[in-house]
Amino acid sequence: MMSLDDDEGHVSLQGASSFSSCTSYFSRPLCSSDLQPRQFEFHPEMNIMAVGTCQGDVVVLDWEQNRVLNRRVFDEMGSTTSSRQRRSILALSWLRRNPDLLLAGSSSGKAKLYKLGSKGLDVALEYGPEPLTEEMTSIHCNCLDQLLVTSGYTKNVNIFDVETGRAVREYKRIHGDHINICRFANNLPDILLTCSF
Repeated sequence: MMSLDDDEGHVSLQGASSFSSCTSYFSRPLCSSDLQPRQFEFHPEMNIMAVGTCQGDVVVLDWEQNRVLNRRVFDEMGSTTSSRQRRSILALSWLRRNPDLLLAGSSSGKAKLYKLGSKGLDVALEYGPEPLTEEMTSIHCNCLDQLLVTSGYTKNVNIFDVETGRAVREYKRIHGDHINICRFANNLPDILLTCSF
């Protein structure tokens, strides 16, 4: 993973409207290579990010100090499971109104809601026992923190209640191929977008 910063070795970005407030940047490695990140999500308020790894870990990283703050095994298959048997964390989403809560989903389709506290990540709610979505690739919460949407290696999109995990709606066969990503709109709680390959 790389990070943008304004230090030595910078490259000028002239005419780049998306970087209009910064005049230069450079890249630097972010976190060690043993982390094997598969997914990441910046926190909406703090200078931290959640990282989902290929080994099945959910990691909270201080990206300014380039330091792992907490690393927790998703551990859906038991604590004796080797890292080779764990499923990748492919889906992450910080809640907007409760930014100390993080949704995480694994390639198995299972999902958990974590609470970020002074001692690290604690499981606030484990959705299940059945997977929410077949081979999950995406999870996202609406701007009111009421609904979560999931997608995966299927043509369906599923919506659940964040607090209970109860299924609210399933949209079947809305794409011709499996769905790569699903997202609610930033400020409209009932609008969502999906994308397939």
